[in-house]
Amino acid sequence: MLLPPLLNHRDFSLCDDEPFYDSSHHLDLTEPDFVVSLDDFQQVERAPQLEQSRKGPSQLAYTGPFRLLSVEDFPVLRSINKREIIHQQSDCQQPDLIRHSAYRSK
Repeated sequence: MLLPPLLNHRDFSLCDDEPFYDSSHHLDLTEPDFVVSLDDFQQVERAPQLEQSRKGPSQLAYTGPFRLLSVEDFPVLRSINKREIIHQQSDCQQPDLIRHSAYRSK
């Protein structure tokens, strides 16, 4: 899995304590229990296979919950969130907003 290029920003420096990312260790993707399509808003067990030649917007409306991160990765993600809390911004619509984390992360 290719990672996106490192984002550099003049106002942010990279964190030295960033854990090493390994998709085979940190990801645990599962299929959702169901998907709902925009075509008819019918719930089906699996997402329909799309034709390779099909172009245009996706017909996916929403899915049931599914796992993205491995159990071992939750503490790592939590530690990064805790580290970033000092950069929290607030306003009346978003009281706990943390922005620009991608610029500080390796």
